[in-house]
Amino acid sequence: MITLIEGLENNTVGARYEGDVTGEDYVNVLWPAVAEAAGTGEPVNIVAVMTDELHHMSFAAMLSDGQLGLRYRRDWGRIAFVSDHKHLDSLIEEKSKPFHLDVRVFTLAEEQAAIDWAVTGEQ
Repeated sequence: MITLIEGLENNTVGARYEGDVTGEDYVNVLWPAVAEAAGTGEPVNIVAVMTDELHHMSFAAMLSDGQLGLRYRRDWGRIAFVSDHKHLDSLIEEKSKPFHLDVRVFTLAEEQAAIDWAVTGEQ
């Protein structure tokens, strides 16, 4: 399931991933939030929190994630990836390099620092 983190400023979309994440979670929750933010014409900042309760991401979810990234590739601002899943952390760092994205990886204990950086650009 993906739930939005409410109350973030500066065109920042926050999402918390837990349990089983499906393609429908992207379609019903994340895509509309990103589309609305992208519609402002300002860079879209992202905070993605992969909780310890994240059990599974379906193939459809991973496909939708890739499609979302490509669809809004010119709209991305700062992207904060928050996780204690080391395999995901290294994957995010490696896969974001070719796209010249402003991505930083944070631990779950650093979630507030991740939010602060995504919203303001400062830590």
